[in-house]
Amino acid sequence: MTNICLAGNVDQITELVDREFVELLVDTIRENTETRLLQNCLDALDAVLQACKTQDEMIEEHSCEKTLQRLAACGGYVLLEDLQNHKDDGIYKIVAQIIENFLEFS
Repeated sequence: MTNICLAGNVDQITELVDREFVELLVDTIRENTETRLLQNCLDALDAVLQACKTQDEMIEEHSCEKTLQRLAACGGYVLLEDLQNHKDDGIYKIVAQIIENFLEFS
């Protein structure tokens, strides 16, 4: 599914979001410590948010704001804050990028 986020079109990514993919990503990140898996999940989350931002003006019901609300509701904001302290520089960089590009806190 992460491959769809990275290479799929907006409709495919929207379908994943509708099927609670953001929540699944947050749960996977929360339950795992393996750096490569965390990197893949964070890359997928970044791609989902990029796709939502791209389509924001076209489709109101799948706005980036609503996707961010779902992310917040499942504890994603807190998780991203915590990952800013991850020992791996690659994890830190992708988290910092997500926060800088999409979130209102740092």
